[in-house]
Amino acid sequence: MHFCLTSVCGLAFIIALIAAFPAVVRQRNIFIKKYDSVRTHYINIIMALASAIDAKDPSTFGHTERVMELSVRLGLELNRRGYKIGLDSLKLASLLHDIGKIGVSEGILRKPGPPTFEEWKEIKKHPSIGANILEPLYELKEITDAVRHHQEHYDGLGYPKGLKARDIPLLSMIIMIVDAYDAMTSDRSYRPRRSQDEAIKEIKTNAGTQFDPELVEAFILVVNQMKRERRKT
Repeated sequence: MHFCLTSVCGLAFIIALIAAFPAVVRQRNIFIKKYDSVRTHYINIIMALASAIDAKDPSTFGHTERVMELSVRLGLELNRRGYKIGLDSLKLASLLHDIGKIGVSEGILRKPGPPTFEEWKEIKKHPSIGANILEPLYELKEITDAVRHHQEHYDGLGYPKGLKARDIPLLSMIIMIVDAYDAMTSDRSYRPRRSQDEAIKEIKTNAGTQFDPELVEAFILVVNQMKRERRKT
C-alpha cells in the first residue's frame, strides 16, 4: 500500500510538472528576451564609449572599431585551431582596450610630434587606468584583465606588470598584435602610415619577443585572407 501511494504521489508530481512546463518555458523565453535586450543596450553603450575614445584623438579615428573587427577575425581563426576564445568577451575587450586614454591629457594625445619620455610615461598608464574604470563591474573580470594587460610583451618587457608568455591573458595577446598592426598601418600626427607588407614584416620580426609566435602565424593568415577577399570585390 505504501509503495502504491508513493507511486501515485510520484506520478501526480510528474503530471503537475508537465502541466507547469509551458509556463516555465514562457518565463524562460521572457527572461532570454529581456537579457538580450539589456545586452544589446549595453553593447551599444560600449560602442558609443569607444567612439568617444577615438574622438579624443582625431589621428586614431576608427582605430577601436578596426581593432575589434580584426581581433574577432583572429579569434575565429584561433578557435578553428583548437583554442577556446569567447568571441563576445574578445569583442568587448577590443572595443574597450584604449578606454584608459580618457585619463591621458588631450595635449599629449594630440601632440604633433613624438611624445617625450615624461609624456610616454603618462601614455603607458592607460591600460591600468582602463582596468580601474572597469574593475567595479565584477562580471567583466575577463575583459578587465584583457584591458589591463594588452600592452604586455611575450618576452616580459611590456607593461604595466611585465607579464611573460602564457602568463599574459590570451585576449590581451590577441589585441596586442591587432593593435600594433592597425597603429602601423594608420597615419599618426608624428609619422605616416606603413604599408601592410611593412607592418606584417615588423610583426614577424617581433614574433617571440613582443608577440606570441603561434598567434602571429594565425594573424598573418587572417590578413592574407582579407586581402584576397578585397581583391574579389
